[in-house]
Amino acid sequence: MASGIGLVTSCFNTISNFFISTFKINMPPTWLQLTFGIVLIIIGFYIFRLQFAERYILNINGFNKDALVSNHYKSLKLDRLSFKEVVVNFRAFVEGKKEITGNISDCLVEMIRSEVNTFKDISRGRKTAYTGIAPIPFIMIAGKAFQSGDLQDYYELIHGTNKYMKLKRGFLKKHPKLLLKTDLTDPQFALAKEIVLCIELKNKISDLDIAQFNCPTIRLSLDKPTNLAIKTKAQLYEYRKQIIDLFAKLHNEFPQIKKVHLVCASQSCLPFEIARSLNDTHHPIVISYHYQKENDGGSTVNYPWGIIINGNHAGQFIRVEKVSEEHEFLQHSV
Repeated sequence: MASGIGLVTSCFNTISNFFISTFKINMPPTWLQLTFGIVLIIIGFYIFRLQFAERYILNINGFNKDALVSNHYKSLKLDRLSFKEVVVNFRAFVEGKKEITGNISDCLVEMIRSEVNTFKDISRGRKTAYTGIAPIPFIMIAGKAFQSGDLQDYYELIHGTNKYMKLKRGFLKKHPKLLLKTDLTDPQFALAKEIVLCIELKNKISDLDIAQFNCPTIRLSLDKPTNLAIKTKAQLYEYRKQIIDLFAKLHNEFPQIKKVHLVCASQSCLPFEIARSLNDTHHPIVISYHYQKENDGGSTVNYPWGIIINGNHAGQFIRVEKVSEEHEFLQHSV
């Protein structure tokens, strides 16, 4: 802008004379200069809007190359100049791979934390939004890193389409209740040192899928799971509070339970929000797992890896391995 203004002002007399002689403009040069000045101000304001968008969008992308708000912003009724999208893209490390190693996970955890912290810095004082489609453990790492950040909106890519949906406020709307399907007075919980927590919003999680953990199970479920179950922010916040309250209950009433294996069939906004609210000292250690169905016809490990989300070892990679073909006994190893 500075260079352009300098060039324009340095040759202003030539430009003015050209317009006056070419178009027979009966306008004093002073007024013509004023007109050009106003045009420059308008251009400057346009560039200012480009550089300082009023809304910043954090996009955690580990799966879908087309999952970009900038490609489908019209479905959200956004002005293209009104937002800046920051994409944390690690598709090349995740998509189509059968195995995530500890080294890959460590690199991605470090990258996600760094990118999220940068996003918090550059978006400070502006409206922010979140969207994401990636393995849930990495979504939760992003959420944990965003704990001190401010977030106003959530965008969901509608499955099978090129459209996004914005979660509405929904404080006065009814929504399906997330139900505790497990009786916590069962004696097994008084003896358990670790449990499995199944969150079922998209679909039910079978007992066979989680047989690898070999410990008591708590289920939080919708009566009718669906692919896009969460439609409002009020619904999202209610589900988050219910889950965080459950973690607090486990910590206070079952102090011997030190570890929660979290398996979640949900839109990514919920695990992101759960991680934002997780405490390092007043909640059990939560390990988030990635679902990977294997069709080998025998005993399988359907959650082959996970990441510790909170506590002193937050970010640590966990691999689940089969010890022998004869027994369904599994070990957790870093």
